[in-house]
Amino acid sequence: MTNQQRFFAYGTFREGGSDHALLGSAPILDEDSKLFGGRLYDLGPYPAAKPLPKAEAGQPAEESKDNEPIHGELYEISDDILKKLDAHEDHPYLYQRKQEDIVTSGGKTVKAWVYWYKHSTEHAKIVANGDYKPFL
Repeated sequence: MTNQQRFFAYGTFREGGSDHALLGSAPILDEDSKLFGGRLYDLGPYPAAKPLPKAEAGQPAEESKDNEPIHGELYEISDDILKKLDAHEDHPYLYQRKQEDIVTSGGKTVKAWVYWYKHSTEHAKIVANGDYKPFL
C-alpha cells in the first residue's frame, strides 16, 4: 500500500488544466483552498508561485495587508503520483516542493505539498486575485 499525502494544486494541475491528468484518479479534498505567504505569477503557458520575502510578508500571512491568498484545489495523492509530479515540475531545479499550511474552504489549516518557483519572475505579470482558474 502506498502512502497518501496532500497536494495543493494552484495552476495547470487544477481541474480543467493541461496537466490535471497527471493526478490520475486522486480524490479532491477541497475545491477552494488557499495558500497564504506567496504570490502567483503568469509565465505564459503556466503559473509560478513564489513565497513572499519575510520582510514583505510581515505578520502572520493571513494578516499581511499585501498578501492575497493563492487559490487552488487540495488533493490526496500517492507517493507514485508525487514522484510523477516532481519529474514534471523538474523538482528541485525549476520548482522546489515544500510542505506548507493550506487553509480549506471550511477554515481548517492542513499541511500539503506545494511547488514554489525557484527562478526570477521579474518580467512576469502577477495573477489578479491569486487565482489561475480563469486561465485554464
